[in-house]
Amino acid sequence: MALIASSLRGIRVVSQRSHSPSTGKTAIIFHQLFATDRSRSECVQPISDALEIERRDSRRRIRVLVAHRKYQVIPLFDLATEEEKARFLHSGRHWRKRYDNEKRVASRELKISVVYQPTDEEPLMFGCIARRWTVRRRDEHDPLYGANWTEAITDAWYLDSRDVAARFKGFSADLVHHAFCYAKGGDEHAIIEHVGAQPSGLCAWSETKSFGCTALPDGEIRESTANSSCRIVSITEESFPASLFEPPTGFHKIPVYPNWFTRARLDFARVLKRSVRS
Repeated sequence: MALIASSLRGIRVVSQRSHSPSTGKTAIIFHQLFATDRSRSECVQPISDALEIERRDSRRRIRVLVAHRKYQVIPLFDLATEEEKARFLHSGRHWRKRYDNEKRVASRELKISVVYQPTDEEPLMFGCIARRWTVRRRDEHDPLYGANWTEAITDAWYLDSRDVAARFKGFSADLVHHAFCYAKGGDEHAIIEHVGAQPSGLCAWSETKSFGCTALPDGEIRESTANSSCRIVSITEESFPASLFEPPTGFHKIPVYPNWFTRARLDFARVLKRSVRS
């Protein structure tokens, strides 16, 4: 049996995320550790009660619930075998039963359009090339119950992953993920349109300005604005104890019961894998 290294060479990325809705301002600090085929993400300000570990070497993601001294293990869908995926989904059959038996009819549309525009600007950030992008997004709900839409414009710089890997030992682009999220009602179905090539790499800085409009049943129109930003504060090379990428000693493993959201993630992973191959 191969011995597990006591320490791993990698990088620590400290980032700050701020959000300024009309109700006030919030700011949190995140730590991300990257070490070859492993990563660990956690919020440190305020003190987080959870953290997430990705282990591509063992094809699993570990969600640690610090406050409860428990943890869960989830397969990495883009690496798991078909047998592992099927076994994991089968384990949630009882949990999903009450949802699967319900017949939902999606009668309204949620139209989402996202336009990606690269620029010619390529400044150096943390010693690496950063490419500037502008992203415009509009979410428009069916006007059956009145106007309800939001618009957002994001200005962002993404570090070239090859530059980061060449400059910082232990970094792997496979550990950087970009998610596309949206929220919809139970009787809505989303129609999503992406225009242009999407940015990739490690986001070093971004700022988003959003505006929303909602028409209430009594005819009142409510408008909202919000600004949010995310920026990397520092990138440092460090050696990490291998134990940081394992469930803490004494924590109890609890099961995961896959539901419709888990299956959506699995479907997304399959589509993503096909698009990368093509």
